[in-house]
Amino acid sequence: MKSALSYIFSFIISLLLIFSLIGSVGCITAGNFATKENLLELAEINDLNSVAYKELNKYFTEKYAETGIPADVYMSSLSEDYLGQVIEDKINYGFTVLETGDAVYSGIPANADLDKNITSFFENYASETGYNISDENDPYYSKLATAKKQASAAIEEYCDVFKFNALVKHGIIQKLKPLYAKLPIITIICLGVSAFLIL
Repeated sequence: MKSALSYIFSFIISLLLIFSLIGSVGCITAGNFATKENLLELAEINDLNSVAYKELNKYFTEKYAETGIPADVYMSSLSEDYLGQVIEDKINYGFTVLETGDAVYSGIPANADLDKNITSFFENYASETGYNISDENDPYYSKLATAKKQASAAIEEYCDVFKFNALVKHGIIQKLKPLYAKLPIITIICLGVSAFLIL
């Protein structure tokens, strides 16, 4: 009987030790690697601005059949440095939500050249086809605004390399906020429990 109780007790202690060790490793990993600085460094090391540029070029090229707007209208105003800035902004946004809970995103950095290129394309197209713009309520303006909005949305999506938008949309980051704020304390508790159980 004593042997059976000893076995059950040892099993429970071992099980708790496994969970506490997993918690300790998870906390240490999150504390050391899941940081804004590390993600920015990863983005730079893996040249993600170049990857985003290529993916956007492919996206706008494929969308030409649907929109009639050549990819060059967009791509000629997008540089890898600019996309790198958007990627950095998205990472900063993700950690702002994680640290403060503020999920408001102000949008991608302004790009006057992109805005000008899209406007010029629409103006030239209207001129070439003989389309007369009647007034400020003309459908021309809503289509122009939609094209600009869709371009910004595509740039934001392809530069959101760590998928912070999806994590915020589904409320995952907001749920992690309380844990992230108490991460050092949770780490100490997990390590302490692990040491106690080992002893």
